[in-house]
Amino acid sequence: MIAIEERGLVLALCGQDESGNLLDTCEAYFEQDKNWRIFNTLNFKGKNLGLCKFVESKDSEKRYLVYAFGKQGIERLDLNKKPVDQKWELLLIKNFSQINMFCTSVQYDEQLIMICGGSPEDKGKSRDVVFLNQQQNVLGKDPNIQLSMLDKFSGSQMTQYVIDRSEMKIYFASDDIVHELEYTNKGGVPEFKFKQILQVSV
Repeated sequence: MIAIEERGLVLALCGQDESGNLLDTCEAYFEQDKNWRIFNTLNFKGKNLGLCKFVESKDSEKRYLVYAFGKQGIERLDLNKKPVDQKWELLLIKNFSQINMFCTSVQYDEQLIMICGGSPEDKGKSRDVVFLNQQQNVLGKDPNIQLSMLDKFSGSQMTQYVIDRSEMKIYFASDDIVHELEYTNKGGVPEFKFKQILQVSV
């Protein structure tokens, strides 16, 4: 699920029914009438998708997009359209490769989404960091950039937030671990490096 606070709704994507069949539906909870209903559908069935809210600012207007990252493709929903499309837009991505289940994603800037970690089907936990340029529809991975982690880096168990943009830092937080990444932006090309893991004591 993903919350779009600015629009007063929560989206729940795909999953499976009581019989174990995969779903392609997107359900929405509307804060105004406090009710769940079918919103629209995706192009693929799946579960444990990575989700990211992306906000574009043009002049004084903001455009709200939601990205869904799955094994078979990347899909996008434009919440500014009225009425909202009945089916998510399937993006034609250059260099597309399967996106890990349970990945965690965050908007980096006006162009890029950073996709971290997750669980590939053929191995354990991934430490990969992948970048999606949502303006050019290009997916890329730097083999020299990986997350150093102590706990399970899983979208279903992680929260995500960005702070201290002026200091070029991004923090990912779980129950008792904070992963700190520093990044630079040289010539418009992001460069991330792992800095340290902070143990949280309560």
